[in-house]
Amino acid sequence: MLISSSAFGQFKYETLSTAQGLSQGYIWDIIQCRDGFLWMTTKAGLNRYDGYFFKVYSHDAFDPYSISDNATLYLYEDKKGRIWVGSDHGLNIFDKKTERFYRIFHDAKNPNSLSGNKVEEQITELADGRFLVNTSPVVFDIVTLPDDFFENEGGIKIEHINKPKNSFNPGNYRNEIIYTDAKNITWYKCDENLYRFNEKTYQFTLQKTQNLSGYQIIKNEDGSVWFGNEYVSLFDGINVYPTFSKPVFNGHTGYVLKEDNGRLWRSNNSLGFLDIFDVSTWQKGQSLIPEKVIIASDKNGPANKIFKDRTGLVWLGLNGHGLRKYSFESEKFNHLAKGKSLRKIQSDPQNNLYVQIWGGDFKIDAQGNLINNVWLQHNPLVKDNFISEKGDLWLTKRIDGTSSTIVFLEQINLTTKQNKIYPVDFKGTYSHEQHIIQDQNGRLWIGGFNGFFAVFDPKNGQFKEFNINNRVEKKLSLDNYTTALYNDNSGTVWIGTQEGFAKIESKNILTTAPEITWYSNDPNNKTSLNNNNVSTFLEDPIDQNLLWIGTKGGGLNLMEKSSGKVRHITVNQGLCDNTVYGILDDKKGNIWGSTNNGLFCILGSTDRKGNFEIRHFTEVAGLQAAEFNTDAYAKLANGHLAFGGINGLNIFDPAEILIDTIVPDIFITKLIVGNQVVKPNDESKILQQAIEFTQAITLHHDQDVFTLEFSSLDFRAPEQIKYRYQLVGIDDDWLEIGNRRSVTYSHLPAGTYTFRVQGSNSLGIWNEKVKELTIHILPPWYASWYAYLLYAVILVLGIRAFYKYKLEQTRMASQLQFEQNETLRIKELDKVKTDLYTNMTHEFRTPLTVILGMVQHIRRSAADHLDNGLDMIERNGNNLLRLVNEMLDLSKLEAGKMELHLVHGDVINFIRYIIESFHSVAESQDKKMHYLSSIDTMYVKYDEEKIRQIVSNLLSNALKFTSKKGDIYLYLSGQ
Repeated sequence: MLISSSAFGQFKYETLSTAQGLSQGYIWDIIQCRDGFLWMTTKAGLNRYDGYFFKVYSHDAFDPYSISDNATLYLYEDKKGRIWVGSDHGLNIFDKKTERFYRIFHDAKNPNSLSGNKVEEQITELADGRFLVNTSPVVFDIVTLPDDFFENEGGIKIEHINKPKNSFNPGNYRNEIIYTDAKNITWYKCDENLYRFNEKTYQFTLQKTQNLSGYQIIKNEDGSVWFGNEYVSLFDGINVYPTFSKPVFNGHTGYVLKEDNGRLWRSNNSLGFLDIFDVSTWQKGQSLIPEKVIIASDKNGPANKIFKDRTGLVWLGLNGHGLRKYSFESEKFNHLAKGKSLRKIQSDPQNNLYVQIWGGDFKIDAQGNLINNVWLQHNPLVKDNFISEKGDLWLTKRIDGTSSTIVFLEQINLTTKQNKIYPVDFKGTYSHEQHIIQDQNGRLWIGGFNGFFAVFDPKNGQFKEFNINNRVEKKLSLDNYTTALYNDNSGTVWIGTQEGFAKIESKNILTTAPEITWYSNDPNNKTSLNNNNVSTFLEDPIDQNLLWIGTKGGGLNLMEKSSGKVRHITVNQGLCDNTVYGILDDKKGNIWGSTNNGLFCILGSTDRKGNFEIRHFTEVAGLQAAEFNTDAYAKLANGHLAFGGINGLNIFDPAEILIDTIVPDIFITKLIVGNQVVKPNDESKILQQAIEFTQAITLHHDQDVFTLEFSSLDFRAPEQIKYRYQLVGIDDDWLEIGNRRSVTYSHLPAGTYTFRVQGSNSLGIWNEKVKELTIHILPPWYASWYAYLLYAVILVLGIRAFYKYKLEQTRMASQLQFEQNETLRIKELDKVKTDLYTNMTHEFRTPLTVILGMVQHIRRSAADHLDNGLDMIERNGNNLLRLVNEMLDLSKLEAGKMELHLVHGDVINFIRYIIESFHSVAESQDKKMHYLSSIDTMYVKYDEEKIRQIVSNLLSNALKFTSKKGDIYLYLSGQ
């Protein structure tokens, strides 16, 4: 967001206008609701500000739940969080959850309506929960609003009570104020009269006071109220105490704001001015002289409202020019020497700063006064300077203004101005302003060109030069100079260059050759320096084994002295810029640094092994500029820090800067689905209430591309607020996104997710409050539970149909097979019957032939054949009878009517008898029949006829299929 910035006295402000999305520049009223949003009325609708954008609520002739009129006036939030909006046409009560406006109008035919439609004066909530509304010059409206008003849209009750007689000038009734103080006492002020209202009897009691006119009041917790009258007076419920000894509004009244720190703001929209006074010394009955306590004045500040939010910002609603936002963080950073670009800062034990700029120098004393030309070092012989911890000024001098070598060192006591000169003979080149330090033994170290440095001991005047350009593999370039000198607590000296840095170790460097160790970037070693252009060093105040190294391009490098391993802290780890000019530590172990993009602070509580917690400060917070300068940094004896840049310097107390108890709420402020902003109860049907108050949403499968925007409601420096989010179900941990405040998801699988977002305040302190939104992504109809149920039903029916089909197919196959088998069986049965009949015919023919033959023999010779013939006839007749019985049994068997006739006897002997009857037949066919049995007797129950049939059939078949000379065996076993 582009914001114009201006300075007003010692205060910085930003202007927000229609260019930043404000609907109109005339601001009538401003409030901050309990949720933290800023609300303001304009002539073009109601505006809500979240620190980034304005959300505008306008009248819509086709929407009965839109605001009744675009000319919005007075704002009031009641104890239940409902926002009352007065307008040129009716009163609106806004439901923040559904974003609906419920309108209340004047209706001449309805006594239960407002007395008038223009609501431009105050609304106040009485102690019993009713509301006193001012819509008419002669009467008040007392509005009773049910708790369920938003749900039922009814039950509202409006009573009318007369205002006190002679209480106002009819032509000036706008000078009315109604309010309920912190003690739940309701007051009514009109013209010069003040009344106390009794909400039970509806009576107004005149309170004798001085003139308390004014457009704006400021209520205090003790029940007292500041009035914006000519004297800016405090009314404590009994007496009036003027702040000033004479009028400050030139015959007018105006708008006022009294801050807890003693600042008093006043403005008049007609006269177009804004003044700020320091009234911290004011006491009741002791008025102040305005001219003596004014601290800032702006002749172009026509405010309709002065408002202070919960973060301490002061907002001005201007008469046509939008909003002004006054931030006071700049007071903590003490911006001095504006317009000067600094190249070097040093401090002395008395907390004075000595500043060098290109072409001059000056001093800033402990009271912040600037004193020019303090060192008189414009002498061309002076090349560089250094202030020791004891407060001595050391100057390096050359033999003439063009020489590049040092021949004298001068020591000056800054208090007594006494000096002492030491002759030296440095052979190295010292033409560039080099770094100078003093070690624990009081020796001076002076950096030079091409690796040269000199050491001087003031105690004995002894000096010696050295060169760190001793690397065989890579020599320093000819124009390389010393960029940093630093002496740590162990006595080791570190020298920085544009091509890396060196560690100098020696117990007595003037008598013992030092041990020099080089450190530079190694592309094959990720734990080496990431940028060779070293700008500054600092030993870690918590762990002295760690050395902080600032670079111009590689951010911060943190080296472990014992191993030489380096970790890198760059913009990728949250640093504000990769060009680091200077680093200092404070009393709490925090690391502060200057860059091309403001100041950073790495908190001392941070684990030095990683996960650094970094604060970032920009020009909005009061810095001299975003860009700082090399060597322009110093730590004062009192612990304050100074950093200089292209527009002066900032001197600040680190502890005061880091104090911040503001914990802003975070809200999801916008839902975009398919490039369309979703509103409550719109065509998408996604939201039933505002996204800020929605706990869960449901999206269809074709709504799977959506964006969530969110805001942490800290209005001081929104661009410094950091955000992180997590989509539970997709992300395993928080994802930090810097100051980006939106996230887009596309084509999420169907399921339920929880979106979590967390924000910081403007100092980067994370808020423990987490905003959560449950997101249900519905599957397409063909992947829904009822679709799967349908699929299951179809599958079951399919399986059942297939089973029935296979079963029917199997049945038909079985039926066919059965029919085929039955046909075959019938054929076989017919064949068996044919064979049976054939065999039976043969069987019948044989005994018949025997009988008929025997009959012929008896006729020819009865005497010879009668006895034997009759036996044979009888036997063959029995055979015929047996065959007939077998046929009858076969028919009975087919009909299922076969019966058994059991007898008890020896079945072995019975079978032997049957076989004997076949011996003669076998002999006649030239065959032998044998009967074998493993047992002699077996008494059982058996059917003689059935056994005879079975055995006879077996033997008959055996005789039939046995060839001549063959043997037939019948074997019986008892097993």
